[in-house]
Amino acid sequence: MKSSKTTTITLLSTSILAISAAVGVLHAQDDVEREPFYSNDRRLQRSTTAPDPDVNKASSTSTSSWSQSETAVEASPENSAMIASMPPPLSPGAAREGVPAIGVKTGECYAQVLVEAEMVPVTDRVLLKEESYELVEIPARFEQVEERVMVKAGYEKQEIIPATYKTVEEKVLKSPAYTRQVPVPPVYETRTTKVMVKPERVYWTEGENPITELENPTSEIMCLVREPAEYETVTSRVLVQAASFREETVPAEYETYTRTVVDTPAKVNVVKVAPVYETRKVRKMVAAAKTERRVIPAEYGDVDRLVAQGESRIEWRRVLCETNATPEVVAQIQTQLKDRGYKVKVNGELDRRTMAALRDFQKDNELPLAGVSYASLDALGVKA
Repeated sequence: MKSSKTTTITLLSTSILAISAAVGVLHAQDDVEREPFYSNDRRLQRSTTAPDPDVNKASSTSTSSWSQSETAVEASPENSAMIASMPPPLSPGAAREGVPAIGVKTGECYAQVLVEAEMVPVTDRVLLKEESYELVEIPARFEQVEERVMVKAGYEKQEIIPATYKTVEEKVLKSPAYTRQVPVPPVYETRTTKVMVKPERVYWTEGENPITELENPTSEIMCLVREPAEYETVTSRVLVQAASFREETVPAEYETYTRTVVDTPAKVNVVKVAPVYETRKVRKMVAAAKTERRVIPAEYGDVDRLVAQGESRIEWRRVLCETNATPEVVAQIQTQLKDRGYKVKVNGELDRRTMAALRDFQKDNELPLAGVSYASLDALGVKA
């Protein structure tokens, strides 16, 4: 299996390298839509710079690059078969071994194509279901015999005695007792007070018209006078007792409700009823049930499959490349692919998207995967 896979990989790699050598490397564009199809193998890439006027020098450089690249690839054992089938790049004017020469016209390009082996239908007889076993149940055998048979089983009967009820009165607290603070207003008295509005005073004043006869008076008469104090009666409101609070207990409030309660709970009395027997003919088992093992034969069927007749091979097929693919032909290819539902942009350039769409078309129509092959052009209806 591994050898077959390696051979297939080798053939595909050889085909891809041959197609890449025929198609060449297009210049990379900034736009992904215009990015050219190219090969990653450095031996199949050609320089994008101007060619050296000295052809012999270019040929020598190309051969040297081929040798270095071949040495690097030969380091992997898996690539040994592929390397054996890859010829070095040609110098200008050189001929490639194996390239068809008869009937080839100037300007035509060819590429190696992997041709799959022919598949032949084969019918195989295969086992669908292996031989197996099944268990077959054989029922028991019965006969009629006379026996005393219980026709009615004994049982227990339950008699329910309902509960009795009575009406009772129940005193329910509606509002609990509590203590509250009751404000006590202040107490005043009206009192009368004698208030002095003018104090008592003693002063000298000049006397007039003396009654006592004086001999030779020397000065005027002066009298010491006492003037009593003056009072007024003032009525005032006096606080006798300040405002305060007193505690007052509010009694609880109750309400009386009437409700029905169970006086005697319900109960169940169990009464046993005896079974009833009769003599009857009954079925009696004379042979017990058993299980037998039976063989189920195997089942076979026919399965169709495809077998490769011969081996896959590589052939040279005529293809379009950068040399003979004009923008008009490429535009026709892109138009036909687009009309068939493939995602491609009609711009007359063999960009990556065009090559991918063409490859999908070849797969869908079972065509050789050979790049821009003439078989693909015929299938698309493009004449080049």
